[in-house]
Amino acid sequence: MPVYENKYKIRAWAAQKGLFRLLAFSRFTYLQLKDKKPVQTFFIMSWAPFIITLGLIYLTINVKILDKFGIPLKALPQINAKFFKYYLFWQMPFVLFFTMVIGPPLIANDIRHKALPMILSKPISRAEYILGKFLILFILLSMVTWMQGVLLFIATTAAMPGESNWLQFFWSETIWILPRIFIFSLIVIITMNLLALCFSSLTNNHRFAGVGLIMFIIGSMVVAGMASQIFHMNILKSLSPVFSITNIAEFMFYTASVSYRSGNQLVVSVVYLLLLWGVSLLVLFSRVRAFSVFRE
Repeated sequence: MPVYENKYKIRAWAAQKGLFRLLAFSRFTYLQLKDKKPVQTFFIMSWAPFIITLGLIYLTINVKILDKFGIPLKALPQINAKFFKYYLFWQMPFVLFFTMVIGPPLIANDIRHKALPMILSKPISRAEYILGKFLILFILLSMVTWMQGVLLFIATTAAMPGESNWLQFFWSETIWILPRIFIFSLIVIITMNLLALCFSSLTNNHRFAGVGLIMFIIGSMVVAGMASQIFHMNILKSLSPVFSITNIAEFMFYTASVSYRSGNQLVVSVVYLLLLWGVSLLVLFSRVRAFSVFRE
């Protein structure tokens, strides 16, 4: 809006504080995404597995329909912790897509447009800036992962007959699937989010940031896989965020038929991810601090 038009109006509402102020980053990013049809299409597609899984749950519960079409019950997956683990795995391509498309420009564009020094000259700290950017992907990836998992859990609990093992062992076994869904999704979201922000802060070109991010994810998988084969040490696979997340999932969603066997590999995976989070945060704060010249 040109200044000479004199159409500016005094803001009639009070300035937002706390978390609501940080959500402004998310709001403006989502407004920009409304013109990107591929992102909207993929978001709609990310709910397709949810609909399909609801249908599988319905068929598993209604045995009469299976008998009518001659489908054996064994042909359908059992509804247990392992079932929800695979569901979250099915959502990982969508998590990677949204991370690659939305994550790299978050800080890189602020650096490119020289907006970062101006933002940090306002009454907003470096931690608040990083948290505001973090919430952009956190909200979106939450809708793709744990929110869908929780809705499936609620739908399954509501539809299961009273004599099912799901309800008979609800408070001793079934209920613990719920925190597993949330914690595992949180691990995935934090890992992908911090990596995306870290690479975004290293350059003013979001394409370079995206290439660096995907090269790190794929490259670490290749290097960790080759190292484990060369040295005959399966534990070296944990030196990849993808393999580490998979190891943690195998431990969290174990069942009576699928038990977790390698405790050392789990420890290495957890330590690796914690170090990865720490390094990413260190790089983020150091890079953002370099632009906070007006606050020094």
